[in-house]
Amino acid sequence: MVPALRYAFEDVELDTGRVLLLKDDAPVTLEPKAFAVLQLLVERAPHVVDKAEIFAVVWKDTAVTDNALTRIVAQLRRALGDDARGPHYIATVSARGYRLLPAVRRLEAEAPATAMPPHSPPADASNAAPRRTAGTRAAGTPRWVAAAAAVLLVAIAGGYVAKRRTAAAAAAASIADIARQSLGSLDLAIAASLGPEQLTAATGYDGYVAYSPDGASIAYSSDRSGALEIYVEGLAEGSVPASLTKGTGHQAIQPAWSPDGRLIAYAELAGNGIWIVPSRGGAARKITEFGAHPTWSPDGRRLAFQSRAPADLNPGGSFGADSTIWLVDGNGRTPPTPLTAPGRPVGSHGVPQWMPGTDRVMFAVAAPAGVFLGAALWTVAPDTGELRLMSAHGRLTSEFAVAPDGRGVLFAARDTNALWWLPIGDDGLTGGEPRPTALPVTGPTLSGVAVSRDGRRVAWTAGQSSSGIWATAAGARPGEAAAATPLVPSSDIGWRAAHPSVAADGRIAFMGNRGNAGNKIYLVDPGRPPRQLTTDARDHFSPFWLRGENALAVLANHGDGVGWWRLDAATGREQLLFPLDRMARPAGVQAQVVGPAAGMAISSDFRRLAVAYARDGVPNLWTTTLGPYGPAGPLVQRTFETVSAAFGAWSPDGTVLAYQCGRGGDTQLCLIDAEGPAPPRQLTSAPGTTFIGEWADDDTILFAAKERAVWNIRTVSRSTAKVTAMTAFVEPRFYVRYARWDAVNRRAVFERDETTGRLWSVRIPDRVPAVTAAQSPAYGSAR
Repeated sequence: MVPALRYAFEDVELDTGRVLLLKDDAPVTLEPKAFAVLQLLVERAPHVVDKAEIFAVVWKDTAVTDNALTRIVAQLRRALGDDARGPHYIATVSARGYRLLPAVRRLEAEAPATAMPPHSPPADASNAAPRRTAGTRAAGTPRWVAAAAAVLLVAIAGGYVAKRRTAAAAAAASIADIARQSLGSLDLAIAASLGPEQLTAATGYDGYVAYSPDGASIAYSSDRSGALEIYVEGLAEGSVPASLTKGTGHQAIQPAWSPDGRLIAYAELAGNGIWIVPSRGGAARKITEFGAHPTWSPDGRRLAFQSRAPADLNPGGSFGADSTIWLVDGNGRTPPTPLTAPGRPVGSHGVPQWMPGTDRVMFAVAAPAGVFLGAALWTVAPDTGELRLMSAHGRLTSEFAVAPDGRGVLFAARDTNALWWLPIGDDGLTGGEPRPTALPVTGPTLSGVAVSRDGRRVAWTAGQSSSGIWATAAGARPGEAAAATPLVPSSDIGWRAAHPSVAADGRIAFMGNRGNAGNKIYLVDPGRPPRQLTTDARDHFSPFWLRGENALAVLANHGDGVGWWRLDAATGREQLLFPLDRMARPAGVQAQVVGPAAGMAISSDFRRLAVAYARDGVPNLWTTTLGPYGPAGPLVQRTFETVSAAFGAWSPDGTVLAYQCGRGGDTQLCLIDAEGPAPPRQLTSAPGTTFIGEWADDDTILFAAKERAVWNIRTVSRSTAKVTAMTAFVEPRFYVRYARWDAVNRRAVFERDETTGRLWSVRIPDRVPAVTAAQSPAYGSAR
């Protein structure tokens, strides 16, 4: 364990144990990344800290540009009252990094006595209301705040010491007693006493588990009947699952029990709104025409939900760029009302959960690239609309569950296969430092985390996602249906083969991943197995062939920021084309809408670039010209949509830009003249979700379409707007993406992903069982 230290320089004190910054003895609010950067400068003082070291320590395994560090340093200077032109605290060392100027003194560490101060929101989320200072914790709690496993067991097992909550049952209190004992062997003792239990064993998808209020049953979504339905199953041995929605064809997901256990609310993967059904069976009734991920208020009278249905069953909560949080009465007799608005806070809003013992709703924000990578947790007060940032830690994801006592959040941590714990302060408004737990889990990916009301059981979906490169039968014309088969199965690579790009001679480049080893670029020559082009440890994304060259353009981060690189297909050598930090953000925009790996469109001749930026929460497309060393002209706004415009695709001649446009609750394809003032033209109109692919020729555009929760490849004609199916898949647990046209073999090439899931749980015991010598024979002894 890293020791907690205190430092002082001039009128400033930095307490790493309490994550506290004081200036003139007054607390100063900082977001986690800013505190981490300042701590690094203090620990290295008086030496210069290179940018590379800061990125490696503070943004470990995360691709960010220099702009992220510049923003953090600017925040630190504002907090300290410093001036970059005449620095007193932090000096910029040109072309290297930063240095702390004052002499640093190391102070004696002291145990934290108060809850951590609230972190300030990112600079672009200034609309959030100011926070109150956290109050002092109840006696005896500071020691378990410092220990991850102890915090988790105290919170989820029911050892409630919160000022505003009642005590738990005596059986659960024993866990709190154990948690307060010596922490030296606690993690090993707890881990050795627990074992994950598999709850379901279907061959398809089981997920979105939820515990009944009495803890005797679970509800979940499963496709075992051929369609996604809501099932209820007892936890006692021999229990048989019963379908609540069988035969409706709703593709039902995300069940949520009412507080009295009489009703279950659920959503539809097809995006057709929120429904309510009796938990013991009966007729379902619809209460909204849109939305997903319902959650009941503690009094059972209202439900909060997100406006967008997920795009697929994969973990991470694909909210959609314009997803927001809404509120509706449980009787469904009054129209739903919004709790959040686009851009407030910046990012996509989803997975609402009512916080126990409060009048607030917590929700995840999938934030745009350049602001925060991953997810942040916010809360909103339904009656006042007051927004507060809970935490914006790099490990946070949208796969979280609020503990039944409201003392913390259990979540599947980013870039790990583990459950982590985020403590919540006594005020219910501030989050502490997330830490890993000792809970044993299983599964390649963790999602749908749930905690029983008594805090004694934790459940999750152990998911498996496998993507391969597929192709329709050769010889078809663009827009002509044909059978599809795997071209590069996921088993040829590891777990994902995705984002294909087809060369003029039929070779296919794609992004591959063997699982937690970074994304690499692979090449398939006709009649040969895939070969790996990139071999370094850095991530590579978005390959596409440069016209007239035996080379690809790829996005990569080689330690000095994300940029476009030229990748030679014969030798694997890379040459920088231009770094993304050379792009000047247009004035007044909040952030780039999505990460550069998916959000940029470059013309085939590498002369035009389109990128989506958000202004007032609404994304729109901007374009610029490209020269030999990057952007050669100003960014010009080309679309002026009121809902959303993103993910562009250039026509072969670079004069027309196709893009995804928001129309109500659906996503459609639209066209815009890249130069002229003509208004956009909508090409598709079927209800559902549309993900753009590329132009097959001057008239035909390939795209992926989700209709009634099932994904297929389609084409649309630029001249007639006629839509034609190219595949005929029927299973909802599959999705398709990145449709490309192979002109040599006359076929569509695309990524197809299958998501499967099993439900697992772990039960927290009353006490950690003692193992005596008599119970544990010596190694090699006779039994």
